Amino acid sequence: MKRDYNKIYDRKKTDCFKWDLNKEIYGKDDIISMWVADMDLPADPIVEQSIIDRARHPIYGYTFRNDAYFQAFMDWQYTRNHWKINRNWLLNSTSVVVSINMIIRALTQPGDKILICTPVYSQFFVTITDTGRQIVTSSLINDNDEYKLDFADIESKLAAGVKLLVFCSPHNPVGRVWGKKELEELARLCIKYDTIIVSDEIHSDLVYSEVSHTPLASLSPTISANTITCMSPGKTFNISGLSIGFIIIENEELRELIRQKFLSYHLMAANIFGITACHTAYSSSAPWLDNTISYLQANRDFLCNYISENIPQIKLHKPQGTYLVWLDFSYFQLSQKQLQCFLVHLAALGLDNGTKYGEEGEGFMRLNFACSRQLLQKALDQLNEAVKKLMQVEGKLEKLIDNYKEIEDCD
Repeated sequence: MKRDYNKIYDRKKTDCFKWDLNKEIYGKDDIISMWVADMDLPADPIVEQSIIDRARHPIYGYTFRNDAYFQAFMDWQYTRNHWKINRNWLLNSTSVVVSINMIIRALTQPGDKILICTPVYSQFFVTITDTGRQIVTSSLINDNDEYKLDFADIESKLAAGVKLLVFCSPHNPVGRVWGKKELEELARLCIKYDTIIVSDEIHSDLVYSEVSHTPLASLSPTISANTITCMSPGKTFNISGLSIGFIIIENEELRELIRQKFLSYHLMAANIFGITACHTAYSSSAPWLDNTISYLQANRDFLCNYISENIPQIKLHKPQGTYLVWLDFSYFQLSQKQLQCFLVHLAALGLDNGTKYGEEGEGFMRLNFACSRQLLQKALDQLNEAVKKLMQVEGKLEKLIDNYKEIEDCD
């Protein structure tokens, strides 16, 4: 059975972050919510049926991950990413964020420096500060074609003493899929300065036809020995709510330190339905994923063309991976609170605040286009009309929103 991606699936009253918290976050319910990084597209019917079949057994006791479960993941990585993984390299987790948190706790001490390349996924900041470590940032270079790594700046930061580099590949929010030469140079620098790479590759399967993803650890045994890879089926198969993931570590010494940290926090167990869905998805959902990526790529192209033709004041780089687009609203010269207020009250859109991703996000918003084309067009039409109104009053946003409540959550 094929899913109808052109249908709008109503997720309200399912306790979902994206739609059921609009009133709490934005002060109003009647907005199109496009901030949380999950899809408003249905999962594979095969995965759904596997969960239903398991639920029919009336006992939901403690469940382990069997050999077939791990083999499905390893086969997937070999087939999709040309990466041959040894079973012994795998550790279990509930999510990539939990994995990064435990890795930081296992391999560093409070006060140690951890490098991130900004703008970057907001939870990188949170998990570093929550563990009492020191954030060091290297800004991506935003040129006319795409975002790039600033290797000179990265090297200067590594030379000053950095224990870990937490790296996003493909990159959230800018949508870059890093090339092999870029990854090799990054790995070379980290090895030179004895910095371990923690590579968040949760979006690794969501890349478009013009590029391919390369797992950083797959480049060479030397790089693999200095790399810890965090993955999950959550983004790939839209099952993030089932809380399951993998950590791939060839280096035995590092793997044992991290395994012991997980054990000390009692975090090795998993949800029965997460295990079932994960195994089924990696075993059977390749056709579903291929169809889904085709739809997402068409959405991406539609969005980029729409903005170029109708709202050229908004700038963007076409994302090579993920279902997220990084929108530059700096033309309008609005403060971040004004921009958030404009989007919520004039465009009736809930996007993700750019400053969550670092100071480089000032004037930016992240939009999730993993939804029906019908909903995406409606959102873009609303944005287009709002921009027209804004332009008509010569950028004086206050004239349009005098009576609206200021959105405190946009800090």
